[in-house]
Amino acid sequence: MGVLLGNNLRIENIIPEHINSLLDKLKEMKANIVVGKDYVIANKTDNLLPVKIKTLGYPGFPTDLQQPLTALLTSCDGMSLIEENIYENRFQNVSYLNKMKADIKIDGKKIYINGKTPLVGSRVKATDLRAGACLIIAGLIASGETEISNIEYVLRGYEDIVLKLTNIGAKVKIT
Repeated sequence: MGVLLGNNLRIENIIPEHINSLLDKLKEMKANIVVGKDYVIANKTDNLLPVKIKTLGYPGFPTDLQQPLTALLTSCDGMSLIEENIYENRFQNVSYLNKMKADIKIDGKKIYINGKTPLVGSRVKATDLRAGACLIIAGLIASGETEISNIEYVLRGYEDIVLKLTNIGAKVKIT
């Protein structure tokens, strides 16, 4: 979210070495991030480069991040690739992103994300926790309003997410 919308968004109390695979991909994308001892500062970055991602066990790229990162990849200039090697059915978010005017193709255990595609608000459905996170990110960068059903997945999985998003300027409400 910080790379898409941030303005000196500081994420604290992290161990950067534990998320090296993510930080490496963000750097490869030319994202405007600063990594400190126990924090990351993210800023909105235009002209992000596409990347190829292959999910693997630690210390490889975590499968839990591929769905949220898919929303970011819709804002990259060119074709990105995600290969999911851990779980089946991790691409349930794709049809909803495409409903929001993303250009994503599924080919077996790979998805191809053709960017840069401006997303448009829509009614979508969280099929699991990570898909819900992906759709929240997509909704925040989309024009118009996005309504996400099955949001219970996200509310159970991310403590005080509405408050945290509101505190950084997002317009989010539960109805």
